[in-house]
Amino acid sequence: MNKIHLVPVKNIGVVLKDSRHFVISKRHPKGQEAFIAMNKGLKILRSRGAIVKAYQQAGFFVNTNKVIIINP
Repeated sequence: MNKIHLVPVKNIGVVLKDSRHFVISKRHPKGQEAFIAMNKGLKILRSRGAIVKAYQQAGFFVNTNKVIIINP
């Protein structure tokens, strides 16, 4: 990666066909507690619109009316 320099191209976008996951061990003594806490926290963030806002601020969610998607 030291030889690659990425730059944004105005009004051009690509679709990233991926997802985000959290891994929580069922075998860990606090695994169930962590699972419940993660879901509770995600529910709160989702209800406040914080997840979408974070993706928008990072440039992952954009207004597709203003961007040409090059890999639809």
